[in-house]
Amino acid sequence: MSKMIPFLDREVSQERPVLTVHRKQTHTVHFLNHCSNNPSHVKKGVIQNLCNRAITIHQQKQDLTEEAHKLK
Repeated sequence: MSKMIPFLDREVSQERPVLTVHRKQTHTVHFLNHCSNNPSHVKKGVIQNLCNRAITIHQQKQDLTEEAHKLK
């Protein structure tokens, strides 16, 4: 099992240069309620930023697929 080090919103493997998204143990998977009183561009921005973060951080297709399932 490789040791992962949290760095900003990423996890870096000590053994090989692999990056994944870091989530704290207290992460609730809630970002913004769709029915909340926020402008639609803010709601779209949250989704776009989460997708962009997944695309830029994950280097392997399998990791990107797993992250996409977490975002659904």
